[in-house]
Amino acid sequence: MKEKIKVQVIGATGYGGIGIIDLLSSHPNFQITSLFAKDQFGETINNYYPHLNTISELMVQEIDQNEIGKNADVIIFTTPDTVAMQIIEPLYKKLLECNIKIIDFSGDFRFKDINDYEEYAQKHPKINDTQHSAKNLLHKSVYGLPELFKDEIKNATIVGNPGCFAVSMILGIAPLSKLKLITGAQINIDSTTGTSGAGKSLNETQHFSNMESNFMPYRVLSHQHVTEVKKVVSDLGKKIEDIHFIPHLINTTRGILSSIHIELTEKKSKNQLLEIFKDYYQSEQFIRILDHPPNIKNVRGSNFCDISVDVDATGKHAIIFSAIDNLMKGQSSNAVQCLNIMYGLDEKTGIERVPLYP
Repeated sequence: MKEKIKVQVIGATGYGGIGIIDLLSSHPNFQITSLFAKDQFGETINNYYPHLNTISELMVQEIDQNEIGKNADVIIFTTPDTVAMQIIEPLYKKLLECNIKIIDFSGDFRFKDINDYEEYAQKHPKINDTQHSAKNLLHKSVYGLPELFKDEIKNATIVGNPGCFAVSMILGIAPLSKLKLITGAQINIDSTTGTSGAGKSLNETQHFSNMESNFMPYRVLSHQHVTEVKKVVSDLGKKIEDIHFIPHLINTTRGILSSIHIELTEKKSKNQLLEIFKDYYQSEQFIRILDHPPNIKNVRGSNFCDISVDVDATGKHAIIFSAIDNLMKGQSSNAVQCLNIMYGLDEKTGIERVPLYP
């Protein structure tokens, strides 16, 4: 039997960490060899997450620079912004010599241009005064959205896993941008998301007593994921001048539904737009084009992105609906899809899951 590809997970006890552990524990080609965390360490992972009893009893260790890359072919950083860049920068030459690949869940390596990163960081409330500590490595990074950058991901040494909102928005806009059917002046987007999108850290907004029977906008017109959406979509086709994005928090655990409003350069019917999307994504097994609006229940627990379109009576104003599970296609299963591509595997291996229903 061929030896399995060895994986080290840093940030193992967060939602991203447990997501990647869940998926790789049953993956036929990968083996998790070590787990690290900044705060919760010193016990086995199944003590922190009892649903892993009989699945994994790996010890969660404190992050130690000397242990990074040991007994590993790939390192997955499921850590907050700035952690990966600080760890990787002094070790990169050694990691490269050992042919160790890296996937980072934060925004540290989503941009090749330092100016794009600085715009992203300025919008991010937790890192808006941060300078990139590994900017000399940005040009080596690849944006990890398989449906658009498969060829680049194949040969990447550093993959920046996209933001969850960005996945739903980019996949919804890409076909029209590629054909230059967008006027470019402005795109308006409203997205709803479950509370898991903010991670495990406690805050008053996410208290049950606040979220129960509630629905609220937040970070209005100032969310950091807009930077990567504008960059990727503009590079595909016509430059987008502005994206007005308003995320909304709903009282569910997981899922993102984006409603994207676009002004078209020429009249199109709904059926014509559907055919454009079907043609663009015809070889992508995780994109499902629907003739009715999607919902988050139908993608929960899966790597699917469900997309539908509509158009107003003028034929010039299109609405694209895009639904994903923020912890799966918006995070962990998207990363596994990238891993499969990086190691020449069938990209659906280990993530060909039926959505959880009901």
